[in-house]
Amino acid sequence: MRGSTGMLRGLVPLTIAAHEAVGARLCNDAVLLNMLGTVPMRLGAQWRAFRKIGRHHQYVLTFVKGDPRKATAALAT
Repeated sequence: MRGSTGMLRGLVPLTIAAHEAVGARLCNDAVLLNMLGTVPMRLGAQWRAFRKIGRHHQYVLTFVKGDPRKATAALAT
């Protein structure tokens, strides 16, 4: 996520802070790799103009509020 100046805003830390503000704690994180799709096609112009790389991944964050064991048990039923 980029701000109005084109600089990264740090979506992952903002998301973690927002969840922690309401009592949910980060319990797992992962990086999900996507297919390249159109990243190689748009990367040349993007790199030449702004020196910004093309991403082809997503961050997956898992939060829990309260007791992690109880949350797991509630999902299993």
